[in-house]
Amino acid sequence: SRELGMPAATAALHTLNARLVKAKHELHTSTLKVDAIRSECDRAQHKVEENDAAIASMEREEQRLKLAYVEGKLTYEKAHAEKYTLQQELKQLRAQRQAMVKDRDGVAGALAMRQTDWSRCQRRHRKLDQSAEAIGVKLEAVERDKEFHLQRLREHRIEIAQHTEAFTELKGEIQLVHATASGVLTLR
Repeated sequence: SRELGMPAATAALHTLNARLVKAKHELHTSTLKVDAIRSECDRAQHKVEENDAAIASMEREEQRLKLAYVEGKLTYEKAHAEKYTLQQELKQLRAQRQAMVKDRDGVAGALAMRQTDWSRCQRRHRKLDQSAEAIGVKLEAVERDKEFHLQRLREHRIEIAQHTEAFTELKGEIQLVHATASGVLTLR
């Protein structure tokens, strides 16, 4: 019975041993699987950390891009406002230019009129100069004639004074002759 029990115990031991080997093998396989899963978890954890870092970097990039977008939009709006301001200034400058062209044309017309008036006045001035020169020549002739006539007047006055003196003398002589003749006539 011992021989029979032993093999039975050996068989049970062998079964247990086989189970133990199988369990060890399964444990080893499970340990390998756990290690592989742990390694996979570490890789996944590392990937999650890398992804978190990438997400944080992307969020920073998103913030930078949003800020750049806002700055770009502000720059665009500022440029648009400056463009509008420049367009308004251009309109004003064009209106001023048109007004200045109108004024210039008015001034040019007035200048042309003034030049015409000036030319007319210049011609009139030349005519007046010529008339004045002719009058000056005539005046000089009149002055010469005046001098001549004044000289003749002085000469005539002298002659008149001489004639008056001679007349007075003659009158005195005639009166004397007359008185003498009257005295001779009365004597007779």
